[in-house]
Amino acid sequence: MGENLAYSPPIAGNYQISVVVQNSFGCIDTAGVFCLGVDTTVTIVVSTETPCGCDSTLSFSLVNTTNEFDFIYVEMKDCEETFTLCVDNEATYDLVANNGITIYNAIVNGVVMYPGGFAPFLIGDNGLCCFAYADSSFVKILSPITYTSDVVWDGKYYIDDYVIVTVASGAVLDITNVDVVFGECAGIVFQDSSYLRSTNSVYRPCNIDKTWKGLRFTGIGEFDNIINECTFKNAEVALYFQKGTDAVISNNLFSNCNYGVRIEDNYNYNHPISGNRFVTEQFFPDFACDSIYTFVNNLSTYGIYTTSSWLIEQVSHNEFINTWGTDFPRTYGIHQYNGGGLFSENTFTDQSYSILLSSALFPTNIENNRIEVNEPALFSNASIYITNSVNPVIDIYNNQIANNTNQYNSFAAIYASNSANISMVKNTIDGFNYGIIGVLARNFQISDNEINDCSITGIYFYSAKTPAQNFITCNTISMRNYNNTRGLLTINISPSSVVTNNCITDCYTCMDFRSFNANNPLPLIRNNFLYNYNYVGINVWGHSGNIGAVNDPGMNTLYSNDNSSVDINSTTNITVADNFGMFNISWPQVQITSNNPYHSTASCAHQIFNMPSQGNLDINYTCDHFTSILDPLKGSDGEYTLMENYEDILQESPDQFNMANLILSSVDKPDIELLNNIFGLTELTANEKALLAFNFHYGFENLVEARYNLMMFMPVDSDEADYKLLRFLDMDVKEQGWDVLTDHDIHQLEIIRNKESYNSNRAVSILNNTSTYRDYYEETIDLPEVEKSGQIKHIGENESYLNIYPNPASNTVFVELINNNAATGKLELYDVSGKLVTEYDQNIVAGGIELDIQKLNDGFYFLTLTNQESGFIQIGKLVKSSNQ
Repeated sequence: MGENLAYSPPIAGNYQISVVVQNSFGCIDTAGVFCLGVDTTVTIVVSTETPCGCDSTLSFSLVNTTNEFDFIYVEMKDCEETFTLCVDNEATYDLVANNGITIYNAIVNGVVMYPGGFAPFLIGDNGLCCFAYADSSFVKILSPITYTSDVVWDGKYYIDDYVIVTVASGAVLDITNVDVVFGECAGIVFQDSSYLRSTNSVYRPCNIDKTWKGLRFTGIGEFDNIINECTFKNAEVALYFQKGTDAVISNNLFSNCNYGVRIEDNYNYNHPISGNRFVTEQFFPDFACDSIYTFVNNLSTYGIYTTSSWLIEQVSHNEFINTWGTDFPRTYGIHQYNGGGLFSENTFTDQSYSILLSSALFPTNIENNRIEVNEPALFSNASIYITNSVNPVIDIYNNQIANNTNQYNSFAAIYASNSANISMVKNTIDGFNYGIIGVLARNFQISDNEINDCSITGIYFYSAKTPAQNFITCNTISMRNYNNTRGLLTINISPSSVVTNNCITDCYTCMDFRSFNANNPLPLIRNNFLYNYNYVGINVWGHSGNIGAVNDPGMNTLYSNDNSSVDINSTTNITVADNFGMFNISWPQVQITSNNPYHSTASCAHQIFNMPSQGNLDINYTCDHFTSILDPLKGSDGEYTLMENYEDILQESPDQFNMANLILSSVDKPDIELLNNIFGLTELTANEKALLAFNFHYGFENLVEARYNLMMFMPVDSDEADYKLLRFLDMDVKEQGWDVLTDHDIHQLEIIRNKESYNSNRAVSILNNTSTYRDYYEETIDLPEVEKSGQIKHIGENESYLNIYPNPASNTVFVELINNNAATGKLELYDVSGKLVTEYDQNIVAGGIELDIQKLNDGFYFLTLTNQESGFIQIGKLVKSSNQ
């Protein structure tokens, strides 16, 4: 009972021990099977308390009861040194200082030992090894093995530390209903057209806190891999696909894997990834294998990661969950670099980034996903984050993105930087500091989105310098409060852009248009409904142009909850015409050319005043502009073809280079003939032709031609030189893998990253495949002050409304004139339905007009007096009653 049995094996390793017990009657029983790990080394950490004097010789002895072993160490350069010593696997050792040297602190295998009476320590037993090693029901693979013919695993398998199982020569490994346990740094590799069939199996490490390599697939197989309803725990990369390999991946659980699914260099990944669950849990392991993949670290984790790959089939109905909180790692649901795909019906909970697209190469659809940010996630920049994607069409449609601001106020729902050809339509956004952000944006459609409860800005849009038409239309925006909030803020938006049919309520300033470019006209601002603002309705800074013109009514409704608010404010000279509610305007910068009170007919609008029918509904103010940003392509759902007149459209484009890029990256199966035809149709520079040809051949993985054309590109500034370097590094990695990056390359990438230029995030995408992690950059957004004009002109009720008396009346009424408007005025009477009843000839009597109303039926009427020179309109109410 309680007896200690000595066991001293001659070498280090794992041992399985059976204990057989026999009593005095000859009965024999096996007490158990035990697994013992034996280590014949000891690690000693020696340190001093003194910061000086570490450049000295340190000498000590390791002594046991029968033998003395002197180990003399010199040149202790740091104040802490670690030594690993081979020792006899028996007896008890003491650590003894020699030559009068004081060892202030010594740690031996985690035990702190002190000079002048060191505690003894025992060498040999480092604890139990993997449970699966001791379990006889497991089939054990203790050394590397290669299968070259079909193999079926059944039951339970254990793969020892650092052991790699290789499947080669077209063989299939069938792992169905199997419990597979891996030692540290162990894994399975499928190569040379071999493949996996796996259903309802578990892949896990020996220890809940340990990790393993994962399953790696390299080289295109004759058949496709199928992984269905399996569980993967604590893998470096659970499923790693390289060089064209792919799989059907459905209904699996990926728990605490550094990468759940990683796909490299496959522009035709034609199988769905659906129904899977990717979970980052609180018991996140330490990925510390000494043969770890270069891109695996403890600072970031990814559900699905792809580089240089196009996911043609749907990535759908997957679930991405982060329960880790505010500590590392960063959590990414879906991350793509140089890719494209269709991402639909997925759910994301508390991710740092739910979907991140960097440098998209192919059309991408992000649609019908649900994203929620309930609790703090470390550095949650944006739920949908797009950067450096200037070529293909990206469609962000009908996603629900919610942020519980009572728990945590996240930065932005959708963020797009240095990108083009993006459609954001019918997304529902609740919470966040910013709803939608576009920075250095070109050829955008932001339309028919519902944005609620943002604390800073609903839509922030900063235009790129290149000429482009952008559409911000039909959005419904309701801000959280009036503390310097903006419904819409634009910077340098192009005059060809369109801002129509938006409904913006409950904010400090509803619309704020700013330009740092001289003589930049305003975009088309029409038919917007702006309500319940407490400072400014529409603010203009630095723009010229108009908000409505004669025969082109503004039709914007402006109605404040504060009589001191300015409806239209401007720092520069603009003209306005035919908007409803222009009571306070900055003067003389804002000039009214026509003041017919035409109100917004946007479908989300709720007109305040029961005005007569204005009879000027403009059906051109629509909400769908996808064909405009797609021009000259046609199609949907990521499948696009050329319009019949694409040549004419391309030739007439003010930005032929970017339109050509759109065509070549979005059209289905472009060929060299199309590239050459584009060269013949356009007036591109030599540099633009070189970049077009580079992108074309890079997309087809013809790296020889791609390198040649990139060499022909001659940078004109440091940013273009950085871009060229980054693209060469892209090709190096595609050809030789991530290990090709040298220390010099990494240093150059860090320099580009720190410039905070449009190349920085591309550099981050490459750097994050090395052993450390960097956050992506977001544009610093400065919210400029809205300054009211020093002089505000008030168009009060006594100016805009007619004084009619007596009222009610039966026979005649007197209309009092203000500012002699009757001289060139038109007097009209409307019934309550808005129907014109009659026009009156003016009969000026003592500063007013006398009207005969005897022939009118009893009822309620509107009387309008319009100055035909200025367009200024006055309105009055009249009640006809025969009983008066």
